[in-house]
Amino acid sequence: MLFLPYLFTLLLLTSSLPPSTGAASKSKSSHSKPTKIYEKCSKNLPKSLSSLSPTLCSASVDLSPSECAKTVTKRYPGLFEPEDVLIFCLLPSGKGPEPSAYECLKKIYKDKDLTSTAKSQICVNSSPDNPHHLCVKSLTPPKSYSKTYKSHFCASPTPSSITCANHFSKIFPEASTLDLCVSSLPGVISCGNHKSIKTSLPPSEISSLCKGSSSPSPVECYKVLPPALGDKRLELCVGGNENTGKCYEKIQGKVKRTLGDGRIVNICKGGGGEGTAACVNRAVGIEGELVETLCKGSEGSEPVECYKHSKSVAELKEDTERGELCRGAGNNFPVVCYKNAAAGMSKEGKILLCNRAETDLVHECSQAIERSYKVLAGNPDDKIVKEDTIVKVCNQVDNSGVVACFKEAGKGFKGEGLEQLCKNVEDEQEGKSRAECSRAGLEGGLDNIVVAKLCAGGVVTLGQEFVSAPVDCAMSAPYGFTGNDVLKLCEGAVSTGSSMCAKSVPNGFSNTQKAVLCSQATGAMPVSCLEVLENVRIEDAVNICKGATDLTVAHCVNSMSSGQQTVDYINFCRNVESVSKSLELVEVDYVGEMLAPGTEIFIKGRVKDQFGQVRLWDNATWVSAKIDVKGSNGATLSGGKVNVTKEGEVEFRKLNVDIEGNFTLKFYIDGGEGGGGMTGGEPAATLNLRIGQDPNEARLEGVCHGLFDNFHCYAGDEAFAGQTNKLESMSTIPFPTSLQYLPCLDILSEAGFFVNMDGLGDLKIRSHVKIEMMATGAGLITKEMNFWDRLGVPMGSSRASVKKAYFKKSLEWHPDRWVQHPHLRSKATTVFELVSEAYRGLSGCLDEEGDSNSMC
Repeated sequence: MLFLPYLFTLLLLTSSLPPSTGAASKSKSSHSKPTKIYEKCSKNLPKSLSSLSPTLCSASVDLSPSECAKTVTKRYPGLFEPEDVLIFCLLPSGKGPEPSAYECLKKIYKDKDLTSTAKSQICVNSSPDNPHHLCVKSLTPPKSYSKTYKSHFCASPTPSSITCANHFSKIFPEASTLDLCVSSLPGVISCGNHKSIKTSLPPSEISSLCKGSSSPSPVECYKVLPPALGDKRLELCVGGNENTGKCYEKIQGKVKRTLGDGRIVNICKGGGGEGTAACVNRAVGIEGELVETLCKGSEGSEPVECYKHSKSVAELKEDTERGELCRGAGNNFPVVCYKNAAAGMSKEGKILLCNRAETDLVHECSQAIERSYKVLAGNPDDKIVKEDTIVKVCNQVDNSGVVACFKEAGKGFKGEGLEQLCKNVEDEQEGKSRAECSRAGLEGGLDNIVVAKLCAGGVVTLGQEFVSAPVDCAMSAPYGFTGNDVLKLCEGAVSTGSSMCAKSVPNGFSNTQKAVLCSQATGAMPVSCLEVLENVRIEDAVNICKGATDLTVAHCVNSMSSGQQTVDYINFCRNVESVSKSLELVEVDYVGEMLAPGTEIFIKGRVKDQFGQVRLWDNATWVSAKIDVKGSNGATLSGGKVNVTKEGEVEFRKLNVDIEGNFTLKFYIDGGEGGGGMTGGEPAATLNLRIGQDPNEARLEGVCHGLFDNFHCYAGDEAFAGQTNKLESMSTIPFPTSLQYLPCLDILSEAGFFVNMDGLGDLKIRSHVKIEMMATGAGLITKEMNFWDRLGVPMGSSRASVKKAYFKKSLEWHPDRWVQHPHLRSKATTVFELVSEAYRGLSGCLDEEGDSNSMC
């Protein structure tokens, strides 16, 4: 018996495989890949094992089995017969054994008590968590076990089975120990060692009684039964407990004699205990087989009472019918149910429906379905479908919700749709909600199966206020959507946002892709996600953006090169969280001509995440401002230094510095939700400030005052001599007026002007155009200007023109171009921010041709 499972497996494998390699090659045209594996595997086998090719190689999914055969043949020459190689090297999966199997073999291959077949069987399924060679070493004393015992026992050992074997091998014969302990549970020793059976039963019967038990329960059963019961005593208690024994004990002697021990054993094995006995004792005068039907597993005499009550039902003429109706009943409700069940049901259908009914809900449910269908009579096939629906839906109903659903559902459903709609309803309110949802869908012309699935899947969790949301979504779905597409799109919808989203998906996406992308969306955010993505295939784009509630996933994917956009990385991005990382300062302002000590400064910033995305939904990130202590000369920053974001923006309204000088403000993000303390590390943003009058500006007072007002700058598109940059301009102050400005030449040079006096005494002053603008204010961009004027383009220009103008202006005013003029850099930064704001505002509301929406 020991080798039958393995031989049977080999026979199955052999019978299902071709008789030779030639036969395998014959099927090459239709199974080219398996044939290639077969050929490679066959060539890989040692010549001594070539006879194994049909079995070993045809069942292989890779070359592991043949590699295994080579390994064991080389490592353990002469150890294995071919049949043993098959056992060890060919697993059901068609792959070779794990490394732990080789480790097991290494430990036991010299064991002379084991045959080669036994070694194969023991080690083939060895694992790191359960090394089978330890089983061989753990069985004590080793000499007392036969080879058969060891191989069978250690092929699938457990700690409890080894403990059991080592315990009972000292007192039981080998066969009884093996039968009891193989795959035993931890409590089996307490059963087999019980004092009440230790001396009264032979080992073989103890093994039969306790096998598979985790406690002494079978013995407790055995103790209460009379010895006169003989073999039935053991039969009754296998897998039983004390209640099983008490069932037999409590049945009256006269009843036992009438029914016979065989039937009593069958009844009591149902596990009902004394309640089952009470049922049997009450069944006086009832035929034995019917008593077994009624009482097996019962917890009292109610099934018999139900049976007697069922005689009042004229339609039930056979005892077997009454027995099936009342089998295991806990009260008389099965009979009440039968009498009140849907009138159109068959006798068999009513029995199936009402067996074990415990409340009026069962027959009320059947009546509600019948009313929904109008009548069950008519087409026989239709009748069967509907009766089956009633039984499946109503047999286990335990609340009034299902009944309410059928009562309120209306007349539009048939068969599967009605069952789908009303099954698994939690309560009455939910039942009414599903019915209300279904009416809205059917009145809107939706397919009844689609309506049933939408209303069953959506209303459960959404609540009364969202009752019709799934069907509202379905009725507004894009034209051409199939029923499956509608289900994908609208199941669980809380609004028509999903359908609106699907309608806005660009061309190129299939309807199914649109449905998957926009499922349960509340708006067009998944589509916005698509628009942000760069160089992504449509299939990947759908997986990336489906269910997106913000643009984080798109920015995350964009942050990697196309070669890195693998499935794993996409899954990572779908679950990544946006984290506040940087701050973009978008506005700096103050009241007055000059930023004096104590003047309140207004600063606005936008918090961005690790992907450069503005966190528009963020209302919980704290941002703190701090003055850089380097070069601060003891200056103090005051006035609301810590603030929290609102829709991704943070504002500081009352910051001020108490003394004059050049200072750097640093802004930090702590990412918390309530602390807002100053944090160290790299700042999220920095801002350079000049508090008080600039020293260079002060030097322009007195004799040099009004100097810029007297400049007469070169006007025209032609280049002038010495010009090095199109952004430069030149002013000439003629002789002798030029003489009065000689004291100002050094001041002008330090301020960034290029000064030269020609041979006629005329003063040539060459300057950066923008320096003059900031000095005079003439033509300077201000925040009062509209976006078009800031960029210097006519209103209604195309997006391309706006982009070109922005590129030019941003180069002119970028703070990095003003490093040679530190006294003007903060003003240049302000102008640069005004230019950037204008570009962002216009690019968000223009198409390529310049058509704009109301935001422009």
